[in-house]
Amino acid sequence: IKPPIEVSKKILGMTRLTSNQVSKAPTFEDLWPDIHPYLSNRIFVAHYAHFENKVLYKEFLQLGIEEYLPRSLCTHELSKKILQELPKHSLEFLTSHLKISHPESHQALGDVIPTVELLKKLSQISTFPIEEIQRMRRDIVTIPTPQDSALAPLVRLRSEPESHEVNAIVEHLRNSSKI
Repeated sequence: IKPPIEVSKKILGMTRLTSNQVSKAPTFEDLWPDIHPYLSNRIFVAHYAHFENKVLYKEFLQLGIEEYLPRSLCTHELSKKILQELPKHSLEFLTSHLKISHPESHQALGDVIPTVELLKKLSQISTFPIEEIQRMRRDIVTIPTPQDSALAPLVRLRSEPESHEVNAIVEHLRNSSKI
């Protein structure tokens, strides 16, 4: 996905992407109809979920739906609670320690698959992840699609002055769109 900001050379090197690949990638907004079913009514699992939530929040803000972030489960935080004795809790360290294959670090699927395996291992070690998932299921968020947030028609009462109608429209647009 093409980010809204320029990607540093450090990040390009870490992710093994080229600036040409990034510039030609579709935006989050372009892909939102395809992404929506994977986030709505789901628990979003990530290692360092607070970082991923910041990224999602910025993208959702652009779509005008920032209040609908999905519930997230952070494997980094889970590992700190369950494996307190470990000196580090990075995905690289944990996958090495727990003997989980992780050959393509900082790649999309290269990090997703080990994160899923990490969640499974943490669930085998402790009941805490399963209990946390059960608790979070009660608070699952239905994220509206762009079609759901279309503007409702505005009706002006004949008894109201014309300027009030303009102010009401401007106020409505400010509250419900990207302005």
